[in-house]
Amino acid sequence: MVAFRDRAVGQDSISLGEKDGVYQINKFSYRSDIDTTDGDALIIADNTTNTPTILTTASTFTIVYNGTTDGSGTTGALSLLVSYLDANEDKQDAVHALGSDGSDVTSFSGLGINRAVVLSSGSAEFNTNSITISATTGGSVQAFIAAESGVTEQLLIHAPRNTTPISKSLFLSAQKLAGGSAPKVTFNVYVYSRITSTRYDVFRYIMDTSVTNEVSLNDPTNFPFSPRDVIYITANTETNNTAVSARLSMNMYENT
Repeated sequence: MVAFRDRAVGQDSISLGEKDGVYQINKFSYRSDIDTTDGDALIIADNTTNTPTILTTASTFTIVYNGTTDGSGTTGALSLLVSYLDANEDKQDAVHALGSDGSDVTSFSGLGINRAVVLSSGSAEFNTNSITISATTGGSVQAFIAAESGVTEQLLIHAPRNTTPISKSLFLSAQKLAGGSAPKVTFNVYVYSRITSTRYDVFRYIMDTSVTNEVSLNDPTNFPFSPRDVIYITANTETNNTAVSARLSMNMYENT
């Protein structure tokens, strides 16, 4: 009998990690309440970080959590696996064991976090309360794990210096939380280039939720980004109490 992994072809072989020099990354998030005053707001589950702060100097990270429900000796999250961009703009992974006082500083430093996941937990089997990871220098939010979710939910990707991202698909959704008219929401995909130190608006979509509240885009030619890009998605609404969500899937090709 032929093993499943021997039969994988195309995108499946990349998703399974069978192809050298390329890996898959999927980013998703929701934001449960965007108001008109939030402006062009980053889609991140903390509902407060409107504009991402892109670090140009590496910093350690401060992890803030509820020490009575998460951390050493609790039933919640016990340790995190953090995927981040180091000072040389290379992809790194690090394990951090949570302490007990509700605020830890990591032993590693970096320029941004792509993903943090709950690596181990107590009997609750997830992080009971939210976990915020900020740059120790300056205090800007770099990652957020919503309560009970176990993984960061933020539409932001840091491309390493030796990696070219190729976007495969994009999903956008919006709806009104309570009362009022159907909102119009403007979604933007932005790229900040660490090469030029400049931000670019590379995609814009205006969603009229009286017509549709979701859209899926699969570009037949795919959408290439560049090494050292920081890619993120925002939403801007003209109606308070708007909820949005998004998902971005891409392959990351390592340059040799």
